[in-house]
Amino acid sequence: CARSRRATPTARSRPAAPPPSPTRSAIGSSWR
Repeated sequence: CARSRRATPTARSRPAAPPPSPTRSAIGSSWR
């Protein structure tokens, strides 16, 4: 249960990941 509560703050950081998501997709193509 305590881990689920810690996951809440992490979920707030996930919304900030979507913007960089497209950039990571381009980086992944360059890495390959």
